[in-house]
Amino acid sequence: MTIFSFILIVTLLVIFFLNKSLKNIYKKLLILTIILEINIGAGYFLKFGNTEFSFSEVVTGILLITSLFFLIRVPINKKIFLTISCLIAVIIIGVLFMIVIPYNGLIIDFSGSWDEYLYGVQDKVNVNFTIQPILFVIRILIFIVLLLVNESVFTKKDWNSVIKYVLYFSKLSIIWGVFEWITKNVFVTNIMNNISNKIFGIGESTYTNLILRDDTYAIMGFSREPSGYAITLAYIAILLIYNIKINQDKMFWLYINVALLFLSMSLSSIVLGTMIIIISILVFEVKITKANVLKKMLTLLVIIGLIIYILNQNSSDNYYMLRLENSINEFQLILKGRYNTGIITSEKVRIISIVDTFKVFLDRPLFGLGIGTTSSHSSIISILSNIGVIGFFYWVKTIKSIGQIISYNNLKFNITLIIFLIPFLVIGDFSLLYGLDIIPIILVIKIIYSQFNENVSYQIILDRTSSFI
Repeated sequence: MTIFSFILIVTLLVIFFLNKSLKNIYKKLLILTIILEINIGAGYFLKFGNTEFSFSEVVTGILLITSLFFLIRVPINKKIFLTISCLIAVIIIGVLFMIVIPYNGLIIDFSGSWDEYLYGVQDKVNVNFTIQPILFVIRILIFIVLLLVNESVFTKKDWNSVIKYVLYFSKLSIIWGVFEWITKNVFVTNIMNNISNKIFGIGESTYTNLILRDDTYAIMGFSREPSGYAITLAYIAILLIYNIKINQDKMFWLYINVALLFLSMSLSSIVLGTMIIIISILVFEVKITKANVLKKMLTLLVIIGLIIYILNQNSSDNYYMLRLENSINEFQLILKGRYNTGIITSEKVRIISIVDTFKVFLDRPLFGLGIGTTSSHSSIISILSNIGVIGFFYWVKTIKSIGQIISYNNLKFNITLIIFLIPFLVIGDFSLLYGLDIIPIILVIKIIYSQFNENVSYQIILDRTSSFI
């Protein structure tokens, strides 16, 4: 166990002993879980051999036990329950197909590494039924149970409280990032990461040394690598956007957050940063018309143009430009079937993993290979290859059904959802399928939808989402 493991145990004891109401206990546990899922990817709560149990997994388990007391007492929306049942049925069918009619191709499974495969350290393997599918089915069931309880128990006031407390800690994560950047790039010391490692422990695949990219040292926050911190900052940015729009929070935090996002020195930050800019434009525009949509899109193009111009300065050794150029070159080589041409780069690993996994998905497009079988550096492609098109459809329908605001076939809302999901085509985070951190994100997307509909006010949106969480 780590230092933070003991801090977490004390926090849990305080929650249970100082809150007499079961609902208050549940709410505090939910807040704690979302804080951990968004902000802390480093370290581990407990470690047995090579198996690590994260901080959020432990709290999620306790949250599930608490939620079961509500589940047996509160009414469940039949429409949502039907959608969720279809999702579970599709996932189970996929697992049964994996057992009865196993895929005869070779894959990199969840325990494997695309880097080691390309370096020749390990080979692809056959699809086999292991404990992994069972664990993922359990994790998705937990996610669904918590969604049902949140939808039935929480009010608008509860939701605002959740966001408020999540942002309290998330702002600490931003402050940590600022000090980390200063200590690394002004004093050239890794003291912040050393402190983080002492508190949270050093988990698998954690960078422990200074990472120099384009004369700038990358920052990691409470994550294992810079790209993990970029995802953290992107999620925090969306919550800040919500809080600015609804609770009139200051823009200062959003500016600092986005600046840190681009200073994290990960390729993911470019994709995520663009997504945040687009979402900001949609949310902060009071009324959407053809004229101001054109104006905002032109503004966006100017902003992106300025970013590209800045990155192009000294582009011969610019980190972002080199990685973008490498990505394009590697993609062209892979399309020509020349996998083994040139040296092994992170861009090559990422693109090959995505292309190969997509090919596997095309072999089993309806139900996928089965949950918990294969992964890639693309969240979306990984989800498709694991649960297929039908499973992906019901997953999207499940998260969209929470709140009962928008019909599935609304084109404009679908566009805003796509804006959020696009970065995950090139970012590998399989927890997108079952992470509780996606719950507040969907609410923000629903607020974006209200911008397209002059007859839907923010107050109505909040009232109608009072049972969302």
